[in-house]
Amino acid sequence: MRDLTKYVNALFKNYPLTPQVKDAKEEILSNLEEKVADLTASGMNDKQAVARAVEDISGINIEVEGYIKVDFDRYPLELSQQNLINCLIVWILTIPFMIVAAGRYVSYSMLAAAILLGIYYFRLRAKSQGRPVPTVVNLRKINRTKKIIWILWTMLVVAQIVTVTAGQFGSNVWFGRPIILNGPYALALLVERYLLPFSTIVIPLHASASARLAKKHQIGEDHE
Repeated sequence: MRDLTKYVNALFKNYPLTPQVKDAKEEILSNLEEKVADLTASGMNDKQAVARAVEDISGINIEVEGYIKVDFDRYPLELSQQNLINCLIVWILTIPFMIVAAGRYVSYSMLAAAILLGIYYFRLRAKSQGRPVPTVVNLRKINRTKKIIWILWTMLVVAQIVTVTAGQFGSNVWFGRPIILNGPYALALLVERYLLPFSTIVIPLHASASARLAKKHQIGEDHE
């Protein structure tokens, strides 16, 4: 039954060899072998029986907990497009902060990232095959990573806000002195220190898009 073993190995070639995957492979191989035995008992030769058994199981939807099969032609293409849009939006929103040095750095960085992502997107689009290219991704891991990234990003922003507030107003509050801002430029600097950390939101947005688009481009009985 070497042909059946090769076929089952090909079915699971994109899956990591976890105990769950190993059990699934053994179960499918056992079912195929039983099918071949029944067919040969009914008078079919070995080659025909193997071909019939493989044909009958060819439409099977392999389900391994946490893993899904996605279209790897459309998935990275749409993900790069979403990242490009996010960078362009953040770049536009940071343009008013170019009056200060840090604002210019962030704005130019977002513009450079958008240009690079645009080049990457159009290269992917040029290489697109226009047909599904199945591959397997660990959706559970993607969702877990997304949650961790959002938590870390929120902690970073909160820490930045607390640090800016403490550094700017801590002594005034402690000693009961009035808070004074010396003109519009000082106000702009303060607002910039509060808002620019939010430009890093492109990172958790990428994580969210990865999870959402993986589910959108899932290949299966209900997603083809």
